[in-house]
Amino acid sequence: VLQMIRMARVGIEHFDGVSDQDFFVRGVHVTGDLTALQQGTDADERMFVTVADERTILHFGSAYGGNALLGKIAHGLRQASYDGYASGKFL
Repeated sequence: VLQMIRMARVGIEHFDGVSDQDFFVRGVHVTGDLTALQQGTDADERMFVTVADERTILHFGSAYGGNALLGKIAHGLRQASYDGYASGKFL
């Protein structure tokens, strides 16, 4: 977590640099009760959601570090692809 905070430059001073507050992506990762989520079964209750038009990323039910790095797949790939599509500049 500390390395991700450092990479993402998290700090109140950086929020002042966000000129368009609507362009900010909100992301939440929650581990949840891993024993009750039935990972790898038909009743698996993990959720990985990117609501691109609302700029929201929600991950629930995983202790895997790669899933906690929301800027990796969810933001870097899914949100960026949607932004390119919505701007009309996506090839």
